Amino acid sequence: MARTFCKHIFLLGIALITVSDSYARDLTQVVSLQPIETIQKELRQLDEKSMVIHYGFQKEDVQFSILAKNQATKTKSYFLIFLWSHLDEVEVCIQKETCTKAGYSHPVSAWPVMQIFPTFPLELPPNGEKEIAIRIRSKNFIESEIKLITTEELFEIINWQTGLVFSFLILILAFLFRLIYFCLLYKKRWLYFLTAFHFAIFLVFIFGSGLANYYLFPNYAIPLSLFKKVIIGILILTGCAWLSDYFQTKIRYPISHRSFQAATVLAVFLIFCSFTDTPRVLISVLYTGLYLALTILSIRLALTNLKDQLRPTPWLILSLLCLLIFEVLNIFSYETFDSHDSKIYLFFLSIFIPANAFFVSRTIRAHIYDIETELTLTKLEILKFKRDLNLSLPMANSSDRKSYLNGVNIEEVIEKLTSLMTEDKVFLEEELRLSDLAALLGLTVHQTSEILNQILKISFADLLKKYRIEEAKRLLVEDVRKPVLDVALECGFTSKSVFNEAFRKHESLTPLEFRKKQLQLYS
Repeated sequence: MARTFCKHIFLLGIALITVSDSYARDLTQVVSLQPIETIQKELRQLDEKSMVIHYGFQKEDVQFSILAKNQATKTKSYFLIFLWSHLDEVEVCIQKETCTKAGYSHPVSAWPVMQIFPTFPLELPPNGEKEIAIRIRSKNFIESEIKLITTEELFEIINWQTGLVFSFLILILAFLFRLIYFCLLYKKRWLYFLTAFHFAIFLVFIFGSGLANYYLFPNYAIPLSLFKKVIIGILILTGCAWLSDYFQTKIRYPISHRSFQAATVLAVFLIFCSFTDTPRVLISVLYTGLYLALTILSIRLALTNLKDQLRPTPWLILSLLCLLIFEVLNIFSYETFDSHDSKIYLFFLSIFIPANAFFVSRTIRAHIYDIETELTLTKLEILKFKRDLNLSLPMANSSDRKSYLNGVNIEEVIEKLTSLMTEDKVFLEEELRLSDLAALLGLTVHQTSEILNQILKISFADLLKKYRIEEAKRLLVEDVRKPVLDVALECGFTSKSVFNEAFRKHESLTPLEFRKKQLQLYS
């Protein structure tokens, strides 16, 4: 079902992009637009009614003049539009007299014409021309297509662009609601972070397309030069949290975990710099480099886990590759493709948004199988514990032994204990005491002790050894170059001798013998 939905969205996007070319072929050549100073390399003529500006990042205002000519025999009304631009302020002065302003540092309701991109009305006399002086101030990358079009052409452009954007919004919203449903159902931290990450993508899309400023906040000035930098920082923060928790880097990959932590600190710093006068080109370069580095690191971690029991890893790799390829194409599109034309940008989106949604959905779907399997095993363990408890309690003389578990929901306690051991891995804490575990469970020491000894039939020390040894077994095989002492300390043992003794008692092998045997099995 998800595959069919993504396919329909993709086909709709391609169809809308194809239909958009029709209006360009039907233009009547009675009006023209051209730069006055033809030697400016930042201005490039596309056709008689459109040109592209490419100034890049500029600290100072950008100023240039263009000439609009009307070859019709009567006065006609047109619109001068700046397609798919994220400019903070555009000032248009006609004949150096009437000046109007638009751009995202002004409320859309204060623009000369309320639209999703800066639009200015222009009336041309019969067989006449008008000089138009343009001043642009923006902390964003200054690049835009400028077109001179009629009212009919304006609405045609709006219809196909908003139609395509809304089709993507339907896909993103449906995907977000699905993620929220899974969060409520399975309560996994990485799902919460994944939902926050894709909500940030939703914000980038709805504000970057101009729809949020036009439909949701027309009376508020929301400069996209600032908003984009903040949201990109939030994307990096939520992405680091999601992937770090998903791969359990704190336990399994300490070096990668520190890389995620460093990236988080740098992202917070860049968000702070976005509110200052720090050059936007520097912030953009650092954001791009950080995004690419984190994506490549995540792909490497996913490749490392290909042989693990985590079934969705291949789908996650494809999802990360989508994010990586989209960013790379977005970088090169400024020079290689006509990125000023929104059709190119939307073409990228029409491919990568449905693809990413599909791959992430498959990732979650496969991981849910593991989650449900884990929950099933936990329920079976609880049933066994309850059965053993029912068998053992009648055998005890109530006058001889007082139970501390009256009013305690044993099932919930055991579920929480299992979560603490398998997900939070509290057993890795070297100085973990029974009182600490009791506090985490919300019980007294006596209640915790009774659950362990009478219901689970295991002492607190043996419980820690059991989980620590299982973790050590995994580390011994995954990183064959890691010294045994490092494995022991990382798993919560206080010394190599204590670790060797506990391991030999549990596995009838020393840690080195176990590692050698496992390597022989996999070789």
